[in-house]
Amino acid sequence: MADLTFSGIAITGLAAAVPANTIDNYAYTEHFPADDVREIVDKTGIKQRRFALPHQCASDFCYAAANQLLNELEVDRSEIIVVDGKISTA
Repeated sequence: MADLTFSGIAITGLAAAVPANTIDNYAYTEHFPADDVREIVDKTGIKQRRFALPHQCASDFCYAAANQLLNELEVDRSEIIVVDGKISTA
């Protein structure tokens, strides 16, 4: 295994973006009885889910998070060499 050393590199910030479109899990009774839905939501504690709109994709959220972070850190975009973005779903 290679042993690499880097200097002058740091993680100076972290950002995330999620869809604004939310769905109330208590209202999800189209396919399941309301009592069952309420029981599952109460047990899991997951009261809502977020969904991207049809015209949105993961890169839209990556861009929004990166833009917010760069503005907050007052980063000169011309000095950026590498941007590493990760996409995660829960």
